[in-house]
Amino acid sequence: MWELHERIKTAQEIFVLWGKDKQKTTNNMGIEQTSLQAFESIKLELGKRQEQVYMALKILGEANNLMISRYLGLPINSTTPRVLELRNKRLVGVSRIGKCPHTRRNSIFWRCVK
Repeated sequence: MWELHERIKTAQEIFVLWGKDKQKTTNNMGIEQTSLQAFESIKLELGKRQEQVYMALKILGEANNLMISRYLGLPINSTTPRVLELRNKRLVGVSRIGKCPHTRRNSIFWRCVK
């Protein structure tokens, strides 16, 4: 999972990894189908790195900038501006302020809003 930015290219692959294959979804618009549709509509508005950061937050649930950068295997200076851009688009918001498990310092933890 550390090479997420290289392996995961579409929302379909995310759902397959989560065990929620789109093909298994019934016609009654289950949660998997609606989540996939929501992501596909958001995806059109996002750049490649923004999409990677957004999907990492979806998978992690909540994380600070350092945790996101380590998860994606990217430098923190390439993920922090993407989080800000996602915040400006109102796709990411503050989850809590707490201790970073890596640095033991207080930091802001983010979560996906949509």
